[in-house]
Parts: sequence; structure tokens; C-alpha cells
Amino acid sequence: MTRHQLGLSPWPQLRIWSPVTGGSSLTISAPMSPSSWPQKGPAINCPISTTLMPSSAPPPPSAFVISFLSGPGLIEEGFATLGSLYLECYVFFNLLNDFHAIGRKMLKNLHVEMVEVGPRDGLQNEATLVSTADKADLIRRAIDYGARRIEVTSFVNPQKVPQLADAEQLVAMLPHRDDVTYIGLVLNRRGAERAIAAGRIDELGAVCVTSDSFGIRNQGQSADASLAAAMEIVRLATAAGRSGQITIATAFGCPFEGEVPIARVVDIAKRVADSAPREIALADTIGCGSPAQVVEMVGRVREAIAGLPVRVHFHNTRGTGLANVWAAVGEGASTVDSSLGGLGGCPFAPGAAGNVPTEDVVYMLERSGITTGFDLQKTVKAAAWLADRMDRTLPAMVSKAPAFPS
Repeated sequence: MTRHQLGLSPWPQLRIWSPVTGGSSLTISAPMSPSSWPQKGPAINCPISTTLMPSSAPPPPSAFVISFLSGPGLIEEGFATLGSLYLECYVFFNLLNDFHAIGRKMLKNLHVEMVEVGPRDGLQNEATLVSTADKADLIRRAIDYGARRIEVTSFVNPQKVPQLADAEQLVAMLPHRDDVTYIGLVLNRRGAERAIAAGRIDELGAVCVTSDSFGIRNQGQSADASLAAAMEIVRLATAAGRSGQITIATAFGCPFEGEVPIARVVDIAKRVADSAPREIALADTIGCGSPAQVVEMVGRVREAIAGLPVRVHFHNTRGTGLANVWAAVGEGASTVDSSLGGLGGCPFAPGAAGNVPTEDVVYMLERSGITTGFDLQKTVKAAAWLADRMDRTLPAMVSKAPAFPS
């Protein structure tokens, strides 16, 4: 690998002075052009040039002064060895600086906010209806293990999503907490009005989509119409003294149209930003995204909407969910959605599996030095309770494993 590929600065010159007036100084230098350097190997193989010149003045106070006690031949050999050592050290410390910068980049967010979406996204696709009392209990447990933003329900057509037909009843049972933000998902003006009228919803979550095919199945409208509706929802939320945020669904791929160009998502994000939402979320609705795709997507969207936070929402359909979370956090996403136990899926996206599990995300981030504010032990305990209520083993891995450290 060349210095140019490593992104290092041009090679320096080293000047060594004799300790006495009237002695000599030696300049060790190397070509500035990266093409002149070998692709690999130790610095001693590099094309170093040395120049020995008489010096009529004593060395300056800051000079690198070395005295040799042998003849000229040994001095030249010593200079060559010293020059090679110097260059080796120069490469080493530059690489250390680069790796340090990379480390800072990977941990640029030393705290990640998490949104617990289990009560809404986790349950919406479940065939067995969960009682309103159990949903309220799930929310109380989420607060207990540290969740401070919770997607509690969705104000949608109850005939299309029967699991969430009790939205108003559930909202009336929510604990009164000034430190918790309750989020209601809404898809249109009617849903927004219902959420605001419920009285306890602090934030409206709107959704726009990248493809017409998915938009028609999910929301009964085209992609452009879904964007206009989402922007209106944010305006309604703001006017009612609530916050509003917009999720770009199928950002990483559509179940009906396939690949979604990143440029398309970036363009939508720019338009979304015009409505001044609290944040913009990128959702991998069908769990088809890859870490490399996530890095590029999050990076380009963050650059395009500079100043607005980016939230991410991943499904673990193909086993890449946790890797995608790590890639997104490393690229600067500040908020991550997760679902207790890994429950979840989309009724309108064929084959979409569960969300990334809350306990798995907490374990990965906390063990990596990134705080979440979640208590892992309490999260695992809540997941066991939820598995009992659902009468089956849930997808999450951490809740199945022995505690570590014990």
C-alpha cells in the first residue's frame, strides 16, 4: 500500500548536525511523489538520499545532534541506519494517528438514543391479539428498563391492522411521565387528528415511501403522495405543540420493485427536511440492506440534511440487522429503533421478519463503549415476560444466552 493510498502526508527531511562548530550536517530526504515509493516492505528499501555538507556555524538549539566516535565509513553507515529507523518510525506514528482517527470515527457517538418500537411495530404483525392491559404492561416494563422514547401504537384503519384497533384505549392507560416521549404512528391527516385528540401522544411518526408499488399497498397512495402526507403530518404536529418525525420506508430496497437507488433516498431526504421534522429515519422495511450500503446511505443522507439527526430502523430478515446497526452508528446515526425480543414485521411487506432485538442491540453497543441508557438485565427479564405472553421463543439471541459478564 502506498503512502498516497494510506492518506499520509508527504515524506519529510531529517537534518542531523555535528556537535562542534566547523563540523558537518547531514540531510536525509526522500522523493515527495508516492509513485517513487515501493508498494510494500521496510523503510530501508525506500529511495533515501543523503547529503553531507560542511557547516560553518554551530547547530541551532533545537537541532538533532549526534556524535560518532569512529571513522567516516562508519559514520555514513550509521547515518543510513538512522535515516531508515527515522522513516520507519515516521510511518508507524502516522499509521497510529490514522488508526486513532478511525477509532474516533467508529465511536463518534459515545451515546446512542434508542426508540423501543415493540408495542407498535413488534406487535402489529402478530396474528394472536394481545390484550390492551398486556400492551400497557409492556410499555411500563420498557420504561423500567430505560426506554425514554416509545412507539406505543398506530392510528390506522383497524380493519387493516386489527392488533392496533385499541389505540385510544391504550393511550388512556399510559403512565404519566414527563421524561418519556410517547410516539404514535400515523399515515394520513385523519390518523394525525386521532393521535392529537387522544391527548397523551407527544410525537407523531409519519411515513413516506420510495416506491409507488409499496406506497399503494401500505398506504393506498403513490410515493409522492406519501411524502406530501408525511410533511403535512409534521406541520399538524407542530401546530398542536407536538414534535413530528418522518421515516423513509423501503430506503434499502422494495419488496415489489427491487433495488432503490441511494440518490433517490437522498433526494427524498432533502425534500423531507423542508418540513423541519425532529429527525429523519431510514428504514430497511424488508431487511435487505447490507453494512456497506448502510454506510453510504447514512453518510450521504447526513451530508444532505446537515443539522437534522438521522435515525435508523432495521429488520433482521437476512441476519444483517446488528451489522447494519453498527455500520449506521459508526457513520453517525444518533438514534436506533429496536423491538423487545426481536418481534415485528410489516403486514404489507411479504417476508419481512422481526426488528433488531432491543437486548441484542443494547449488549452490542454497551460492550463497545457506547451507552444507551438501557439496563440490560431488566431488558432480558422483560423479554422473558413477553415470550411467556406470546407463548413462544422470541428471535433475540442475548436473552437466550447466559449472562455475560456473569
